[in-house]
Amino acid sequence: NPKVGVKWTALPSLVLRGTWATAFRAPGLYETSTANATAGFTAASDPVRCPVTGSPADCNGTVLGVNTGNPFIKPEKSDTWTVGVIWEPMPGLSGTVDYWNITTKDQITIGSVQAVLNNPSSFPAAQVGRDTNNLPGIPNSGTVLYVSTPFQNANKVQTDGVDVDVVWKQSLKEWGQLTTEFQWTHVFNYKQTFANGQTYNYVGTQGNYDVSSGSATPEDRMNLIIGWNRGPWNVTGTVRYVSDYQSITWQGSEDGCISPLDGPDCHVASFTTLDLAATYSGFKDWQIFGSIINVFNRMAPFNPAAAYGNVNYNFNYAYAGGTGTQFNLGARYTFQ
Repeated sequence: NPKVGVKWTALPSLVLRGTWATAFRAPGLYETSTANATAGFTAASDPVRCPVTGSPADCNGTVLGVNTGNPFIKPEKSDTWTVGVIWEPMPGLSGTVDYWNITTKDQITIGSVQAVLNNPSSFPAAQVGRDTNNLPGIPNSGTVLYVSTPFQNANKVQTDGVDVDVVWKQSLKEWGQLTTEFQWTHVFNYKQTFANGQTYNYVGTQGNYDVSSGSATPEDRMNLIIGWNRGPWNVTGTVRYVSDYQSITWQGSEDGCISPLDGPDCHVASFTTLDLAATYSGFKDWQIFGSIINVFNRMAPFNPAAAYGNVNYNFNYAYAGGTGTQFNLGARYTFQ
């Protein structure tokens, strides 16, 4: 598949750049074979029973999702393009800003359990298994036992965002050099469109809940890195930030919070941690290094829907440092 890149030095301190590329991925054996299945539980609301019964089991109950292969899956294809700028306004200070846009057609994915329940006719390959306890006068309205969602080709998945990286290097003369770096990734959209034309945007939500293990799609991730080096010493501190989001399946979802343990506003807080690392290379052929991850032992925000609501995984494990403070110490020897 082709890839084209262009770079133009407009000024000695200013460079414009862009790329365009295509790619494809053929389905794997697991995705095409009907001789296998994976099952797991997820929270979902039954649009048939919930308005009638109002029961927690029907409005936010645990549903078995079964994923199987599909022999009619097609390869997925993608187009990617980026535009960006590199700017060095003064010696020691430089920055890059890049906009990226990725569109995947026929993406191999599984249908959302909640989306299948909301509109079964839009997912002809899916099946909803119900109990025989039908509601009076409503056929096929028994309690949901399982939802089978074979692999399928989504019509289109599109995501775009911006990456920012700013570096400032300062000489401290006999005290070495100080380097400050700011990294920021912002996601504008992460949209999935199915064959029926329905589009779901997962940015700032818990989604795509059925394929992400509930690790969410935060809008922003930032790192502030301050490094000092002098002679054999190198010390680095990194502040990491992940933005907050809503514990709902997609933007505009009217199904409420994914978990009944969520607060009334379905809000999952942001998370900020500090990491420290140091290396010493003053011995011949040796390097001693160590680090402290999550220095202040910050607790990751409680997210009862993470990991599909499994017990003991509810502190969002997708956050770096979510496991608490860690200490690392090591040595490296280089043979000459």
